[in-house]
Amino acid sequence: KGDRLVETGWQEAMELVAKRLGSYKGRRFAMLLSGVLTNEALRAAKTFSERIMNSRAVAEDTSSDFKLTEIIQGPLLVVGDLAETNPAAELAIRSSKPVVLSPFRTMLAKKASVWLRCRPGDEPLVLDAIAKASVQDNTEELGDTKISAEEILKAARALRKASVVVGPDCSRDVRAAADNLVRAIGGKLCLVGRNCNSRGAAALGLDKGYDETIRSLMSGEIKAAYIVGSNPARTDPKLAESLSELEFIVVQDLFLTETAKLANVVLPAASFAEIEGTYTSSDGRILQLMPALAPISKSDMQIISELCHKMKGCVANDLASLRLEGTKTRIGNGMQSRENPASGSFILVEGPCIFEFGSGTRTSRVHDLQYLNKDRYVEIHPRDAALHKISNGEPVRIESKGRSIKGLARVSMRVPEGVMRICGLVSNISSAEVRRDV
Repeated sequence: KGDRLVETGWQEAMELVAKRLGSYKGRRFAMLLSGVLTNEALRAAKTFSERIMNSRAVAEDTSSDFKLTEIIQGPLLVVGDLAETNPAAELAIRSSKPVVLSPFRTMLAKKASVWLRCRPGDEPLVLDAIAKASVQDNTEELGDTKISAEEILKAARALRKASVVVGPDCSRDVRAAADNLVRAIGGKLCLVGRNCNSRGAAALGLDKGYDETIRSLMSGEIKAAYIVGSNPARTDPKLAESLSELEFIVVQDLFLTETAKLANVVLPAASFAEIEGTYTSSDGRILQLMPALAPISKSDMQIISELCHKMKGCVANDLASLRLEGTKTRIGNGMQSRENPASGSFILVEGPCIFEFGSGTRTSRVHDLQYLNKDRYVEIHPRDAALHKISNGEPVRIESKGRSIKGLARVSMRVPEGVMRICGLVSNISSAEVRRDV
């Protein structure tokens, strides 16, 4: 009410949401979801958006159907840092001696049969080079990848009919290049999901149209949004600004997130430990979730179902009858360019951290994980550290794209010379300078 959120009852809140959202049907409305939701909640949200709001629900969750136990039996290429994003998958793959494409000396790179150490951001170029080499079986016109033609040709010959595993930290251009590669080698594309139910979200087709929806939101075409289980304002300042300019926004989540603070109405949802439902694993199995605690709020599906009923579009029986159907996975087109690092002494790579999962909305509230993340480390190669007179554990300051980032130096052979790496909420590559923070 006014400029601040005030506590109220469910009935008043739901009536307000039903009344206000009814004015924004069609292209003026967006429903943003997340792969942390159960299949049942995702299906309910999709039904609400399509049948009530004449719009579509979307989620930033790209995933494909594959079985780890099967793909590790054959040739395998891994792109992305699975140790940080999916350590269980990384451990399972480690014994298969895969081909690894990564700028960083990861544990998987150490165990690889072939390690293609590219420059950060050059992964699409290397994937395209492997695809060309696999078709031509020679090293002509492979492009400037800074990896020897012999290594590219060796990888191409080893990867015929291979599975290509792409981590959730990889950008759209990497996924597109990987898709082109599997077509050239007759292999299988294995996109690892970012969340526990990314596969369920992708199977419902919620990964289609996400980019278009975000563009419409940022252009001002969308005037109202219903956001469930997602916290985009935490990871994208420009998107947060666009969300703050919406005429009406509803956020449904476990916590009062950065996005929830922008909302006109916040609907508190029960946690995974309080609900019953299902998730879909990466190999397509439906996994049952049972409550361990008595709920103190309503589940996501219950809230959406009640809102659907209140707006007289569908009832719980309609939602229960929906079936989960497979769909093609969104790959994305075009290439995303990275900033030319020539303007800085270093290439700065911001990537995922195992102790701060996803956007950090939930893990940042866990005391033990807060302790592990209390210091921000800047990985830097020993030669670069010596050149700049930086010691291990010493405070440093990074200047990048108008930002000033403080951290502690972690001198490590894991990163190549000329590259620094820090944990970030989103994957990003930029130029940077570094100095001691004294």
